[in-house]
Amino acid sequence: MSTDWQSRSEAGASFGLRLAAWIALTLGRPTLKFILYFIAFYFLLVRRSERQASRKFLARVTNKRVSILQVYKHFLTFAQVTADRIYFMVDRSDILPIHINGAENANRFVRQGRGCVMLGSHLGNMEAARDTARKDQGVDIRMVLDRAVSRELIKRLEAINPDFARCLIDAGQPAAQLGLSIGEALKQGDFVGFLGDRYRPGDRTVLCDFMGQPAKFPVGPLLIASVLRAPVVIVFSLYLKGAYEVICEPFSDAFHLPRDDREQALQESVQRYADRLALHAERAPYNWFNFYDFWAVD
Repeated sequence: MSTDWQSRSEAGASFGLRLAAWIALTLGRPTLKFILYFIAFYFLLVRRSERQASRKFLARVTNKRVSILQVYKHFLTFAQVTADRIYFMVDRSDILPIHINGAENANRFVRQGRGCVMLGSHLGNMEAARDTARKDQGVDIRMVLDRAVSRELIKRLEAINPDFARCLIDAGQPAAQLGLSIGEALKQGDFVGFLGDRYRPGDRTVLCDFMGQPAKFPVGPLLIASVLRAPVVIVFSLYLKGAYEVICEPFSDAFHLPRDDREQALQESVQRYADRLALHAERAPYNWFNFYDFWAVD
């Protein structure tokens, strides 16, 4: 994974979010949606590597030649979803249509008073899932993010909503402290969210088949869930036809890796996640926000 892309992405997301926040809260969502067409077009012009990544991904998903209009739609979807995070941040999600499928797969752990590991991704908008959990069940989703990598974007989100910091667990802290922070959140009955499709340099990974070609996936989220014997749910929050669809899928009631064949069991578990990610990415390809060569395994 390109660390150069990470820094470019954060800079762009921060600038775009800062501009979108002013428009959204001053001029309203209809004006914001109109202006996003120009913002997306600007990034289409200046982001060559992301254009290439978009074209490569869409070609793999559709198995067809990809036009520049399709790449533009990909950028526009990213811009719309990023801008909508503002309304989630300021508790204005009432203006955003949200449909929920499979809520029972997570709600039953709430009724039991159990925390849960939620495996999300950079497919769609996890803020829709966080907002739904908070409003419908009164449960926080504490996202595990590396503050060092996402510094600028987190700074902008905290400026919009100062309470956002409380919903984060810093993945960059020492491993022992990270485990304690996650364990404490689960003990309190919170949900702990991981974006399981992207890894940091130095993270342990496994190769999984993803859309017919090997790709690296991090194993950290499932290793942590195994140590804590935590329930695991897969969550997707897709932006489709102007509305959000939050999908909760069962994974494990108490995830645990056996002592025997531990590595094989871990590989198979991560592959299960990768298979579900591929299925929903094929269903909603313009929601794919990994704008780099996802299949680079060097």
